[in-house]
Amino acid sequence: MNADDIEVIEANTPETLEIHYRIRFEVYCLERGFEPYDRFEQGMESDHYDKVAAHFIARSKRTGEWLGACRIVAGKIEDLPVSHHVRIDDIPQNPGWLGEVSRLCVVKSRAREAGHHESSVMLSLLSAARAWSLRHDLGELVLLTTESVSRLLARFKILLTRIGPSCLLNGRRSPFLFNLLAPLPEHLSWCKKTKIVPPASVVGLN
Repeated sequence: MNADDIEVIEANTPETLEIHYRIRFEVYCLERGFEPYDRFEQGMESDHYDKVAAHFIARSKRTGEWLGACRIVAGKIEDLPVSHHVRIDDIPQNPGWLGEVSRLCVVKSRAREAGHHESSVMLSLLSAARAWSLRHDLGELVLLTTESVSRLLARFKILLTRIGPSCLLNGRRSPFLFNLLAPLPEHLSWCKKTKIVPPASVVGLN
């Protein structure tokens, strides 16, 4: 995995947020059919959680193509999107604020054209989410994801803890907890060095 080619930008300007929402529209509405495309007349998929979320976009530095996106919604477990879809059974007592990684998506065709596997883009986005969360004093992240994604992360020695039963939401998904304070495997030491690029320093966004 050539992680050095993938850069993750925090989407906190009107231009970068538009890129973020358009990636989501491409994946969730056009590619996967999870959301009806005619609900989003401007070709940008969003919901009310975006008002309080931190947003990220990933691109290939070599080709300049936008490859994927994700967001983090922080809050009490009952206020996170996951709690509206599935019962949470096993969460630490008095956990304080958690972060939920949601709308994690990769444009597979562009990733392949840039010479990346989907997992490379996903891991880069998750490492950026990890870095952002630690910087904002969040020790754990929640993911509502598929068994295939959890198995993929397990192959990279990123272990998730199941915290509730599965549900049907664009396929079968289960809630997992990612302990950000647990030591990373040595082969993922680059995650510790992940830097989130500000939009102002990205060529073509100025």
